[in-house]
Amino acid sequence: MKKGLLLFTLIFALILQNSYATRLIISGGPQYPLIFAGTGKKELCMKFNDATSANEFGVYVEAKHRLDKSIIIGNSVILESNGAAHREVKLSLDFPELGLYDYTVTLKDNMKGETLAVAHSNIAIVPQRYSAGPTDFGTCTHFAQNKGLVPYSLDLIRLAGFSSIRDEVYWGDVEKPIGTFKFSAKYDNYIQAASDRDIRVLISLEYGNPAPGEKVANRGFPLDESGRKRFARYAEELVKRYGDKVTLWEIWNEPSKALGIDPGTSYYELLKETYTTIKALQPNSTVICSGGAPNLVDGAYLTPIFQSGGVKYMDGFAMHTYVAPFNPEDGYRTKGHPFLKNVSVSSLWPHYKKMIETYSKKSKPLTAWITEMGWFQADTLIRDDGEILYIDEARQAAYITRLYLMSRRYNTTSCVYVYDFQNDGTNIKEKEHNFGIIRKDFSPKAAYCAVSVLSSLLENKPFSNALVDTEDTKVFCYGSGKDQVIALWNVSHSADPSKEVAETIELDLKSKEIIYVNWLGQKNKMTSSTGKYVLPLMENPSYIITNDEMLSSDEKTFLSEDSVLNIDNILKINKKGLKQIFDATGRFILKTTKDNIDMSMYPSGIYFVRVGNKTFKILKSN
Repeated sequence: MKKGLLLFTLIFALILQNSYATRLIISGGPQYPLIFAGTGKKELCMKFNDATSANEFGVYVEAKHRLDKSIIIGNSVILESNGAAHREVKLSLDFPELGLYDYTVTLKDNMKGETLAVAHSNIAIVPQRYSAGPTDFGTCTHFAQNKGLVPYSLDLIRLAGFSSIRDEVYWGDVEKPIGTFKFSAKYDNYIQAASDRDIRVLISLEYGNPAPGEKVANRGFPLDESGRKRFARYAEELVKRYGDKVTLWEIWNEPSKALGIDPGTSYYELLKETYTTIKALQPNSTVICSGGAPNLVDGAYLTPIFQSGGVKYMDGFAMHTYVAPFNPEDGYRTKGHPFLKNVSVSSLWPHYKKMIETYSKKSKPLTAWITEMGWFQADTLIRDDGEILYIDEARQAAYITRLYLMSRRYNTTSCVYVYDFQNDGTNIKEKEHNFGIIRKDFSPKAAYCAVSVLSSLLENKPFSNALVDTEDTKVFCYGSGKDQVIALWNVSHSADPSKEVAETIELDLKSKEIIYVNWLGQKNKMTSSTGKYVLPLMENPSYIITNDEMLSSDEKTFLSEDSVLNIDNILKINKKGLKQIFDATGRFILKTTKDNIDMSMYPSGIYFVRVGNKTFKILKSN
């Protein structure tokens, strides 16, 4: 028995040692970044354990573009063993094009020719961004739940083109004991970091924090006057603390009658009390009424609030319009609904516009906000009729980008918040783990690249007209003149993305030269003597532009050079107003109103300075 136990222990120790010895880390946030702004050389970092019998290690790196399969092979790194517990390795790859790359790192024992470990991930090369993203691009973050890393996550959010985040400052966290308010650093940090990066924060005011004897519904929703006044006091304390940085407030998350929260009485009373309190302190704020749970997307929860006079106590309403796993154009069919045949962007956005027109006051037009909507990546899903659905990375990217294009087309919503920015877990079979556009280890999914490309092209261009708008094909124009962007895609109705058939479409663009951009940002100049083009049509949107400067990753100077002097590490800017400084990757460094900025603590290299709506480049040398 003892011999058997000893043998088992030795085998287990050898397995554990081998697993530990070959551990290879290539992703994990700011220490091992895999998301980069602009093309060119990028430094890749990795770590492995050196506690093996190998005398010489070889580290081999390969990156393959997701679409054209072009391969970039990095210079191998040869290291002699030094017995250290961990070894850090850095090497560079030169990325000639934007896109998503499948990234493989192989660690070998060079003397024996054995492979010790192989690690796979992805690298995103996305457009540079020097200003805030489109005003209607938002994402959900959950920093209040200690998710993500501040400020790194916010740098990635800004680079993707999101101009707003939705998060929380929980009532039960900040008022304890009852009557005493204290704010933890996690709230201060993420709100300040977002403000520094020109990212608007929408705070969802939630959940309950009842005092003894107070009457509450599910999740502590206050049902009596004492609880409502205390909730309003909680909102007041948030405005006092964060009012110079936060102006967007949503009252509660997903209330419903099923949870004991009647819209025309309980919710209306809380809305009235909280709205009045916030507006007394912050007249320019936007107070958003919740439209209820995701199964109430038709506005049924809002109608009793409107009928009770709630329009006086809101600036807009929020909806959670999930249609996953179905596409945004078709959504899912309803059963017996009086006016909605299906739930989709195509049906809901016009309906919300009618609600706004019906209930808005002349002096106070309402706004619509989509504060949660997203698609999870999963291996398979089985519908009620037995059909198997697949949501792969490319399809998740397609649905999210089409959501924004369709939303802009209907011009109904102030902002759409994709749920959510980062995966909650690592189990591919658990849908709640897979809503993110980056993974839990901060590596990029295809949707991150797709959103980055779309936001850089679309910016705040309004929908202008549709060249084609059928059930199967969309060709939409945004903006006008040389800055116009045309988006085209196929509304695939196939449950399996691998069965999607590539199609083409002929368009008369009346231009002898265009630039075709695929969904990952690769550009291709095309010419036609007739102005007509035959273009590929896929479920991931592609784009047509005529201005070659759009989507360029080259650094540009937008102010005259005599506006900037760099003398003895002091950056002198002869411009009034707020200055924001970013490094060469677009990552935020600092903001100040000073004209003379001390740059001595920062390394040499390229930096970008944002003043007002203009950006210029500086080169710092030691």
